[in-house]
Amino acid sequence: MLLNGANKRTYTGRHIKFSEMKLIRTYDSKLLEKEEEDLRLELDGDIAFSEVIAELPGLLGAVLKYQVGEDGEYQRTEDREGEEKAMETEVALVRSQFESERLRGLTAASSSRA
Repeated sequence: MLLNGANKRTYTGRHIKFSEMKLIRTYDSKLLEKEEEDLRLELDGDIAFSEVIAELPGLLGAVLKYQVGEDGEYQRTEDREGEEKAMETEVALVRSQFESERLRGLTAASSSRA
């Protein structure tokens, strides 16, 4: 196939544009991969930092207890979470017992009026 001057320039122009677009897509995908990896590493660092910060109250509490002579044994976050759930359950139980006593008193008072 013979190309005259105008067709040859058009073919070459399209070929160059196609090659440039291909390079741009390749470059963009590599940039996106690098950015995603950087963000993933930053997130991992932030998570690690947050975990360390979450442990500080327990460590500081243990130090304070140690300074005043109490047993300053440090508890990990998971242990404290279990204790908090147990305490919440106990509070709910006491609250329901209190409400039950109030209801009994109200029913006793209403039955004595009748």
